[in-house]
Amino acid sequence: MKPDSHDRHIKTPFRFSIRALLLVTTLLTIGPCLFIRSVRQQQRAVATIRMHHGHALYDFQGSWGDGQSNVPKWLLQFLSVDTFHRVTDVRLTHKTKHMPETWTALASLPHLRQLYSDNTTIQSESFRKVRALKKLESIWISNVVFDDASIQSLASLQELRIVVIHQGKLTDSSLEVFARLPNLTALSLEGSFSNEGLVTISEASNLAELSLFGDGSTIDDDGIQHLAKLRKLRSISLDNSKITGDGLRQFASLKSLRKLSVGKTNVTWDDIEFFKKDLRPDVGVHGVYRTNRTQINSTE
Repeated sequence: MKPDSHDRHIKTPFRFSIRALLLVTTLLTIGPCLFIRSVRQQQRAVATIRMHHGHALYDFQGSWGDGQSNVPKWLLQFLSVDTFHRVTDVRLTHKTKHMPETWTALASLPHLRQLYSDNTTIQSESFRKVRALKKLESIWISNVVFDDASIQSLASLQELRIVVIHQGKLTDSSLEVFARLPNLTALSLEGSFSNEGLVTISEASNLAELSLFGDGSTIDDDGIQHLAKLRKLRSISLDNSKITGDGLRQFASLKSLRKLSVGKTNVTWDDIEFFKKDLRPDVGVHGVYRTNRTQINSTE
């Protein structure tokens, strides 16, 4: 005998409830599994970095690594610090062994906000791993030979605010990458840059600190006018460039400017005196300046 409509009306909600229960149970199971997986992934990454003489700091430790967790010590020891905290800062020094697994470990730290690498060997293939660090805000790389191809790995990191890359073989092409980073406020690069590079970087409207230096720089007086678009610029360094006193005077129009470095350029001491006395007494000028055939230091 076929069930009447009354029977079907009773059974339908029951079947739906079972399905809903199974769905909720599945979700409740997946959540803890994913969390445990992320904890173990971070543990392995930290172990790898430290094994290769790098340093990993957690969110509670601060820049100097002296912060204290608000989680009871016994609980940290029982469940591990990785259960409660995320790694936000990694520092690689000259002692760090830059094996491929070191950079693979870095890519396993999705909450990383600061990366510091000094006097280390970085292969371009390994450096591409940083593309996974979508929350990265600051990166310092010094005493490492870098080129424009390596810089492309930073193009997708939209949260970057501070970029420092010294000992690089960078050109104007690298500036195209940084000009498209919406949150960039501080940029310091070593390489060979030209006036065209200043045209490009002038699109980085939030820049407050800019340093472009290198023996191959061809930036001269004609390029300074492009920096007028950077209305938030407080500090600028164009050491080793070819600017003269005429270029120096153009900086007077940058109302937010408070610090200027034009060392090892064609700017003379008399140019500096005129700039500070008659144009911008509120701007500190730093560097090594020419006066006839001699050079003098100034940190006024």
